[in-house]
Amino acid sequence: MPSYKLTYFDVRGYAEPARILFHLAGVPFEDVRLTHGDGSWEKLKDSNVSPYELWLMETKSSLQFDFDGEESEFSKFCIQTFRALSKDLKDEWKAKAHAAAAAQD
Repeated sequence: MPSYKLTYFDVRGYAEPARILFHLAGVPFEDVRLTHGDGSWEKLKDSNVSPYELWLMETKSSLQFDFDGEESEFSKFCIQTFRALSKDLKDEWKAKAHAAAAAQD
C-alpha cells in the first residue's frame, strides 16, 4: 500500500512535477485526480477547498499537507522529504531539474 496519497484537480500538467518527483525517488503513491462531473469534486466542494490546491496525505500518519496553488513549494517539500532516499547529490539535482522544467511548461 502506498504511504502517500496525492490529490489534485485533473488539469493538464498541474501535478506533473510532483508525480515526476515521486517516480524519481521511487516512492509509491496513490494518484487521485478529481474531475467535474464524476462526483469527486461535488463531494469536496462544500468542505472549503479551492480548485487550485494540491493535497498530499501521508497515509501512515494521516498528516495532510495543502499546497494552495504553490507547485514550486510542493516540489521543494517533495525534494526535501525524499532527500533521505537519494542515492547521491546527482540524483537530487536531477530531481530539481525535472521539477523546474515541468513547472515551466
